[in-house]
Amino acid sequence: MQGLEQLATLSALCFFHTISHLSIMDPTSSALKDVIKRYAKPFPADIDFHGHQFSHAMNTIHRAFIRSVDRRRFTWGDYKPPGDEHIVVAQVFVKLARFGYQRTQHTKVPRLILRFALYSLSLDPLPPTPVIADCLSIIAIDLGCDVPTTGSTALDERCVSTS
Repeated sequence: MQGLEQLATLSALCFFHTISHLSIMDPTSSALKDVIKRYAKPFPADIDFHGHQFSHAMNTIHRAFIRSVDRRRFTWGDYKPPGDEHIVVAQVFVKLARFGYQRTQHTKVPRLILRFALYSLSLDPLPPTPVIADCLSIIAIDLGCDVPTTGSTALDERCVSTS
């Protein structure tokens, strides 16, 4: 609705964070299956979020739900967000990487998130510095390094322990 674009954006990002967290913590959840089924009803397959803030993230979320994408095969190839959107999504993924790593008894970060980090680092030009820091943190978590939760996003304010 006209005038509620910021609310829609925030709601979409919260939805993305919640569903991503649930799919990592309990991929066979009946609640997750129900949400995907219910999502498909009000949002037709041909809806387009372009022109709205965070449209790239919203279109990616939409594609993932409408097509019931196998998250093991999902790619980020057409995800080219503006810097502010990329920063927010990368911050969410660092948190989800920690949850996913803990859920798997410290063996791996969910592949969807690791592919996001690798894809983001392969962009030309490179994404903003906070995104690079978050992507490197995701990779470090996957390698079993201790990446303290400092709340900072500046690359020079992070440290990694390999012990």
